[in-house]
Amino acid sequence: MYMDSDLRKITPRGKVIRDAIHKDIFVPEKFLDIIDTPEFQRLRRIKQLSVADSVFPSAEHTRFSHSLGTFHIMTLMINHFGNIFKELGVPLDNEDKDLALLAALLHDIGHGPFSHAFENIHVEKDKNIPHEEWTTRIITDNESNLNREIVRNFGKEAPQKTASIISKQKEAREENLYELKSIDLFSILSSLISSQLDADRLDYLVRDSISSGIAFGNIDILLIISALQITVYKNKYYVCVPEKYLQDIEAYLLARYHMQKVVYYHDFKIQMEQIIKLIFKKAYTLFQENKLEFCPSAIEKLFSSQDISVLDYVRLDDSTFICAFQEWVYSSNYELAELCSSILYRRKFKKVNIINNSDPMLSRLKQDVCLIFDRYQYHINDLRQEFFWIESSTGFSAYKVNKENIWVQKNNGLVVDISEVSKIVKGYNNEEIIWKDDRNMIFINYSILRAKLINNVESLVTELKALIANYDIRNSIEIEKKYYIQDKSVFNCILNYLKEQNEYVVEIENEINQIDYYYDTEFSDIHKNNSSLRIRSKGDSYELTIKKPVKDIVDEDQNKRFEFQKPIEENNIKGHLDFIFEHLNFLDQDAIFKTSLIIRNLRKPITLKKNNITFEMVFDSVKYKDNRGSTAIDYQVEIELKSDFPHSVSLKLFTDNLEKQISGLKITHESKYSRGLSLVSRSYNEDR
Repeated sequence: MYMDSDLRKITPRGKVIRDAIHKDIFVPEKFLDIIDTPEFQRLRRIKQLSVADSVFPSAEHTRFSHSLGTFHIMTLMINHFGNIFKELGVPLDNEDKDLALLAALLHDIGHGPFSHAFENIHVEKDKNIPHEEWTTRIITDNESNLNREIVRNFGKEAPQKTASIISKQKEAREENLYELKSIDLFSILSSLISSQLDADRLDYLVRDSISSGIAFGNIDILLIISALQITVYKNKYYVCVPEKYLQDIEAYLLARYHMQKVVYYHDFKIQMEQIIKLIFKKAYTLFQENKLEFCPSAIEKLFSSQDISVLDYVRLDDSTFICAFQEWVYSSNYELAELCSSILYRRKFKKVNIINNSDPMLSRLKQDVCLIFDRYQYHINDLRQEFFWIESSTGFSAYKVNKENIWVQKNNGLVVDISEVSKIVKGYNNEEIIWKDDRNMIFINYSILRAKLINNVESLVTELKALIANYDIRNSIEIEKKYYIQDKSVFNCILNYLKEQNEYVVEIENEINQIDYYYDTEFSDIHKNNSSLRIRSKGDSYELTIKKPVKDIVDEDQNKRFEFQKPIEENNIKGHLDFIFEHLNFLDQDAIFKTSLIIRNLRKPITLKKNNITFEMVFDSVKYKDNRGSTAIDYQVEIELKSDFPHSVSLKLFTDNLEKQISGLKITHESKYSRGLSLVSRSYNEDR
């Protein structure tokens, strides 16, 4: 902090603090005494965005700077509404101003280490105390330095009044206080909080945006504050925004949505916060068993006490836990050590990118995972209790129509919710929540899993990875180019062409014999829906595969289909009907399946690699046989993209050039199943 001598000549006693967001923040002397208390200085050691700096390296700002920023914006709001009150002839009490500024300055004083990551962290749920309650305790505890300075500067009743204001602000959100019952400073501020335009949000949105290097949150705070007005409508008072400022409030809500999506709920940030909770859980368990090799005294108090004191609580900050993590990374307990390594050295868990991130799909995945573990005699009742598994559900929205309303006064004088006048912030079909985003996330740590005492754990890991790959959104969409050819001579031409290519690393594998058993219903419902259901036999192993069209992708050149695979133990679909009906949801639940086509295939696989691009090319010598005994033979070439979606351009470039160089390639969009049925049907008719 520093004193600007020029400002001091024209301002009351105090100091000017230079801030990266608001530039000069003037703090009157009596508030400086509050800032200088140990309880407030502790906020310097709590990052505003928890572990977001693991994603956005410059996002290292603290609750301390945010609290000063909130204080500054509250000052601007009070000055703005003070002028409005003056015009209305309503006096604004100096004590009310002081209490409002105290509430703004101290609203985050109760936050624990890693900010919101500390919420509900304790294994024993009754020991979890929300940060709002800790805020009240710290402010009202007469043993705290903060409490003594509040009393000394603002009077004996000030701590309780300040705590009450902060708690009432929370109640204002919960009780849907939309209209003002009277015109005074606190009714105005309560309305602002319930309308989402409070000092807290205006500061952290801009501060988090700039510190993260994300442009979305760069809103005009001064313009928004100046736009706030008081009006009366249907005999009630409202804080509103005139319609001419509508675009500025829209920009604010858009910024809030994008910051939530990109920063606050970034999947890696969520993962790291969940790891912190796992560390706490593991360390607490070891502490209860007298097996925790190191424990800072502040954390020991947290682990051992039923209800820790304010003095003990304010000793907890980010640095307390980082110190513990640095010791626990050398713990003899592998799980604790590996979890701490994840935080300290940014070692990621593996994210599971599920194609359909819905609750039924997640439940199915978890059931399949548990079945694999069962086969290795490791029985799991709840995956969420395992330290190698992270499961998190997040949800956010930019605006709620029936809560936290933002009122707009239209040019005709009517006062309406912003969703009724905005073409951007607009609900559909009476939606109550606008721009809603719910996500389920799963992460796996294979190192922790491998450390478990499980026989043949490497085989288990291999099976688990194969299963998860089948649920992965990229692996579940097949992108390929297919050709059929008249005879095997074209194979040799392609092989010779590939050998001349210096651009790609070409790996030619041995031929494979495989048998595909295709199933359909009595009325060929699967074929009619351009889908397929098969069991592939390769030696002693079997694989169940479902393919169906990607309806929202139309491409005349490349074939794109959903592909869902599952390893099974025998050529029998009866034990896998849930899997089948889940992906082929157009089928009746009482559908009866029968073998409709058998394909014997001599396949020659070839892998082509260039930088980050991988293609899988196969030469197929195919013999079809249907359930009538009719047969047909065919020769096909398939080239599938195994890299990420943007590389489909490279696939097109490669296949376009191949088609120019090799004659006899006939493009087909038919699946093997559909083509096989067509060929054997033609053969059957010719034989007759």
